[in-house]
Amino acid sequence: MTLLASYPQSGSNAGFDATNVRRLVVSTGAVTTIAARTATAGHLFVLRRANTSTTQLAIHYVGAKFTLTTAYGTAQETGCDLIVARSFTASYTGATAVDTGSTVSDTGGLLAAFPASILATAGLCRVADTGALTAGTQTLDANPIGILSGWSSAIGDTVPDAASGAREGFGTLFGRQLAEGGNAYPLVLAADEGIVIRNLILMGATGVGRWDFCVEYAEGSPR
Repeated sequence: MTLLASYPQSGSNAGFDATNVRRLVVSTGAVTTIAARTATAGHLFVLRRANTSTTQLAIHYVGAKFTLTTAYGTAQETGCDLIVARSFTASYTGATAVDTGSTVSDTGGLLAAFPASILATAGLCRVADTGALTAGTQTLDANPIGILSGWSSAIGDTVPDAASGAREGFGTLFGRQLAEGGNAYPLVLAADEGIVIRNLILMGATGVGRWDFCVEYAEGSPR
């Protein structure tokens, strides 16, 4: 996680004092035969806000990229969706825990002495290894807030396609990146809310690939 240069202060963000602005980039392991999305299956990434402080957590951008490293037996669509999870009572388990400050404080190096991140608790963020996450106890929204998909037929195919010109290769699941000066409405997470990225379609036989995810968010308080 790295401090970004600026935080938008217009539109829906006016009257918000940011104390942390961060960027998290994580990768799965070599995923294979991941199930299609359900309430509990096919989950690739989770970020939960468990902290009950008055500090707000505003997500401005979520991006994803897939690279096919071993071809499917039959070419197919590959994709993921982003959905909001609410009313957490138990965190996800399994796969790979992502350090958001619980072990290495201020991961990525902040430019000034800001308060510790409200995500600096072990186990709040996880990413798939070769298999999917084990879902916690939470309620998913009825519908996702973002979907990304593309056609995968040969080793090296990416979603989004490399020719799309997507910044750093990521396809957008939500919002715009802060580094681009985006003023999109943020997704503000309350206590025990979070985001989940799920595999869209069952990965066919022999297919292996890697997902990369990017989350940009700010923490702060209303003026």
